[in-house]
Amino acid sequence: MQEYNMECPCAVDCLLQTDVPATILNQMQFAEESSKNGAVLVAETVLNFLTTMDALKLDQHAIDEIDPLLSGLMDTLPRVPGIPREFEPISMLKR
Repeated sequence: MQEYNMECPCAVDCLLQTDVPATILNQMQFAEESSKNGAVLVAETVLNFLTTMDALKLDQHAIDEIDPLLSGLMDTLPRVPGIPREFEPISMLKR
């Protein structure tokens, strides 16, 4: 950098502090954020599933009691990362 009179303070900081180029560092941060979002979606899906199951176990069979719970489950389940579009429980919920 001195040889070519380059002024790149951010690049110097990134390379000297982390020994990783900024492009790789940004990819790592994006992957970390998406894994956090995936964990949140999994938690929401589990919560919706357990709540629906508990309502059914408590003999709540009225459509106005079960529909909001099933809707929440149907909203979160397909968004969980790693679940294929043709996942059988999703098609069973839509019936």
